[in-house]
Amino acid sequence: LLPDGREEILNSFNILRNEIRLYNIEAYKKDYMVVLNKCDLLAGGKLVEGIKKELREKSGSEVIAVSAVTGKGIDELIPALHRKITEYRKKVYGTVPVEKKEKKVRLYTLNGDALKKEKINIRKTPEGYVVENEVLERIVQMTDLENSEALDYLKDRFKKMKVAEKLKEMGVKEDSTVIIGRLVFELVE
Repeated sequence: LLPDGREEILNSFNILRNEIRLYNIEAYKKDYMVVLNKCDLLAGGKLVEGIKKELREKSGSEVIAVSAVTGKGIDELIPALHRKITEYRKKVYGTVPVEKKEKKVRLYTLNGDALKKEKINIRKTPEGYVVENEVLERIVQMTDLENSEALDYLKDRFKKMKVAEKLKEMGVKEDSTVIIGRLVFELVE
């Protein structure tokens, strides 16, 4: 594998397309779009553009790079999805429903600076320290806590946001039980 992850991404694309083909040939034949998520983890815009180009050539479809965490690329994805749906409706039904008014989409970004702006409340309970913070609770809520890869990503995200350091500054001792939303963990280095 190449250290930049390009080969792994292209292999994942091939595996997914093959799985769809094996599962349902009609679904495989349908028009589709490739959305490359977690682009905030890839090093550099040239790498992302190179991967997008290769996927476009391989798939013949539109490729959009996004980061669900930072919101990057979402402003490109939403109109592209709308176009695809509109094209499909036109092809299948012959017309496209007229929208009465333009809908606005609100994008939220979650980064370390958000914690500086928002207050973190900590309550000591018999179960442990309960952390109340909208940003942290939203991140936990959006994470599949049953998925080890998602938990690793959450751990990395909290590390980048310096959550452990902030909690220690607020008096939470190491090896204490910390509760953020539905996430329960031990505070360690």
